[in-house]
Amino acid sequence: MDQPNDFELAVISLILQREAHGSSELLEQVSRLEVSSREYTEVGFFTEFNPSSKQLLGTIVPKLPLGTTVTAKIPDLKYDMGFALYVTDFGISMLEGYTYGEAWSHSTTDFELL
Repeated sequence: MDQPNDFELAVISLILQREAHGSSELLEQVSRLEVSSREYTEVGFFTEFNPSSKQLLGTIVPKLPLGTTVTAKIPDLKYDMGFALYVTDFGISMLEGYTYGEAWSHSTTDFELL
């Protein structure tokens, strides 16, 4: 299994801090995430994660995608990149990153989260 890259981890952690009110159960999952698939498109990416446990989360977490408060400035993009973090009853399931119609180089080594 592949591990999340530094970009994915930074985005997920910031989204959880801002929008899931620092849910300790979700934050604990971040260190144990395993990537089940990663798909790059011309205008973004989808990273899916294996459920970290088969147990339901004890806290109530939003089931709608999170991520509306986090964007990333990436040098080869004119506009910031946006995100949606999907959470199920079992925890973090997928991170989606998207541009606003711009093609990008898939490079996420140089970024600034806003």
